[in-house]
Amino acid sequence: MADPDTEGLQRRIAALEAQLALLMQAITADRAGNVTITSPGFFTLNCGGNIAVTAGGSLSMTAGSAMSMNAGGALAMAVGSNMSLSVGGRIKINCGQEFGLDARYCNLSASVDCSVVSGQTISVKSGKDMNVAVGKTLQITSQDVSTLKSGSAALGLKKDGSVDLHGRNIVIRSNGNLEVKASGAVTMKGSKILQT
Repeated sequence: MADPDTEGLQRRIAALEAQLALLMQAITADRAGNVTITSPGFFTLNCGGNIAVTAGGSLSMTAGSAMSMNAGGALAMAVGSNMSLSVGGRIKINCGQEFGLDARYCNLSASVDCSVVSGQTISVKSGKDMNVAVGKTLQITSQDVSTLKSGSAALGLKKDGSVDLHGRNIVIRSNGNLEVKASGAVTMKGSKILQT
């Protein structure tokens, strides 16, 4: 009659051998020190503390379908040299509060359309010069008031059609004809009105 303890030990050994066989199918190592972990189904890694992944060379992550990354707190990414992000479709960034982009040089390019939309205020500030170049048509539209100002000179446009041009010396030059038309009166005031 077989010893019950021996039979129990043999069953445990057989179970361990079966688990070891599955583990050896999932994890392989060669003489060069390369280790490969293969999972035919799901692969779950649980850690009660921290997880550190360090690669002396390159580190590659590939997903055949979707990939998600979630952080309960802060997420920091540091790159010692260049970083490239390539997306075949659309990319969208949602930020609950503030989004900042800080760079020595900044280049924003779109092969078709580019739009900037704000629910409230948009501010553009240049410490030195600012150039705007348009290939065809430039249109600036405001619902109430538009003001162009440089020093003490100003040009104001209001939604009722009023135009206010203010400056110290104002010169109007025309290489062709100059027409002045008004549906009402034309008034000219000055200490001297000269004709040459």
